[in-house]
Amino acid sequence: MPYTNVQNLLYLNELDFPFACSRTMVPAEFKQKYQVRPDGVNLYLGVEKQAVDRVKETGSALEPDMVNVLDALIADFQTGGKPYRYVDVSLEPIQTPNPFEFVNDNLNVVTAVANDLAGYQAKASAIERELRVVIRYASEMNDPTTCSQPYGRPVDASGVGLPHEPHAAAFVESYKLVRTAMKTENESLLFAFSPAIRYDIIEDRYTMLADYFPGNDIVDRISCTWYTASSVNITKSKNVMKRYFNDFKVGFDGTFGIDEMGGVDEDTIEAYNRDVIVEHDNDRILTSMFDCLQELADSGVAFETVSVFLLGKWGVDAKLTFLSPAVGQP
Repeated sequence: MPYTNVQNLLYLNELDFPFACSRTMVPAEFKQKYQVRPDGVNLYLGVEKQAVDRVKETGSALEPDMVNVLDALIADFQTGGKPYRYVDVSLEPIQTPNPFEFVNDNLNVVTAVANDLAGYQAKASAIERELRVVIRYASEMNDPTTCSQPYGRPVDASGVGLPHEPHAAAFVESYKLVRTAMKTENESLLFAFSPAIRYDIIEDRYTMLADYFPGNDIVDRISCTWYTASSVNITKSKNVMKRYFNDFKVGFDGTFGIDEMGGVDEDTIEAYNRDVIVEHDNDRILTSMFDCLQELADSGVAFETVSVFLLGKWGVDAKLTFLSPAVGQP
């Protein structure tokens, strides 16, 4: 296996992206495209009014795409591989104007998610397999707020960051409420702390991470999203990532992961416009990033899961041949 410090490979990719009819690739489709067997998949759920209505009407919080992928994940056990699979579920508080308050007032949505997932875990157990679930709540909460991530750190009209402490406190309070509600229904859930990590998360943007951390007794997994959009900044990006894990591992006895990892080789901010499809040499940047994860073995940081993010230009020319044989596979 090429990367012994990465135990399980997850992914996020869609068919027909970025069109409205797009849907998440199921494991068999990922394996067919990349010739790599994945150990799990990322799913995303907005905690918003539509989710409240869905729970009220059906009792379930899951969207149809999530059901399709989870059904396929259970079916994938029949194809061999490991006796377990992972699902990394991103719960996104996106109801404005007060995303965290909305979640706090509608915890029945997240408890419904916990019960929905327990149902799929029971299906896996019935065939003597295991479905392991990672929950990341309000991932990238340290990034500035945007239309798609209204739960982000507040900025003023000119984009200048406002004091982050009240926002961090609101995040931690909501994180704890969500964790307690979900684990009361499903004790097996693993809760990740998952801020945004990039080359520019430095100085005060780095030190503020400590204010967002809910605590070693609350967090089950130290994780992050890690993107590198340019070969020019890749060394800085690696240094920030290594600093983060080396700092936060102190006093922590849980596991480690990367919830989203994406790489492109483009030197402009346009690398973040996912609808622009051009050649970006994804594999070269991703290979360098995986090499960096391997280096952290010397620091005692082993990654239980790493999820490659392949939407749009983050995966437009990715072949993933550098992962063959697959990580964590004989």
